[in-house]
Amino acid sequence: MNAAILTYHHVANPPEHHPKKNLFVSPREFSAQMSFFSQKGFRVVSLDQIHSALMAGEPLPQKSVAITFDDGFEDNFTNAFPILLRHGFPATIFMVSSCVRLGGSEQNDKESERYLSAAQLQTMAKQNIAIGSHSRTHTKLGRLPINDAMKEIASSKHELESILQKPVNWFCYPFGSFNPQIEESVRQAGFIGAVSVIRDNRIFKEQIYHLPRIMVMPNISLFKFEYYFSAFYHFLHYFKNRKRWRKYI
Repeated sequence: MNAAILTYHHVANPPEHHPKKNLFVSPREFSAQMSFFSQKGFRVVSLDQIHSALMAGEPLPQKSVAITFDDGFEDNFTNAFPILLRHGFPATIFMVSSCVRLGGSEQNDKESERYLSAAQLQTMAKQNIAIGSHSRTHTKLGRLPINDAMKEIASSKHELESILQKPVNWFCYPFGSFNPQIEESVRQAGFIGAVSVIRDNRIFKEQIYHLPRIMVMPNISLFKFEYYFSAFYHFLHYFKNRKRWRKYI
């Protein structure tokens, strides 16, 4: 199925000496990319819509794309959320559940390190923004004893659902670390699907617990942005993926 799932982290201008500037897409860039979708006839869909189509064996509309954010930084609320609202686009934010109680502007002097608060999550969850789990402590699950990994996965779901008072259906593997046992633990915890760091713009039912995504890099032109949705991107990453993710593609 031709459907691209995009990955963002920060939607903010990076601090001058931040060590991970590649995780920052500026609000101006993000706004231009969302306008690109509106102007070019893209259909922005939710992960739940992707799940329904995959399970039913039905195609999604042409040029379908889903938007996701990893980690749950506060700038997702202050900068990205108003832009998404303006366009009427759904999205999913994958939150590290142990960081929620640190949320809010009071918790850190460094704006780039602030996480979302419970109130911010609740506000967005009422406005077509799904909240998913990014584990409890953002650890590499594939390196943990399986019982510890299961606790990380299940406790994160419970904590987020307690805040939101609604089901949390989707999981995102921290650092892309997973294996068949971890996938099964995610399924047993009650998640309907999960996203990975496998790069591709095509998805299949068999990948429902490791759906591929595309990480949006900063400082790219709209021409490069459009490339993410092309057949060239798919074929390039298909061969790259065969080296690392052979059994998952």
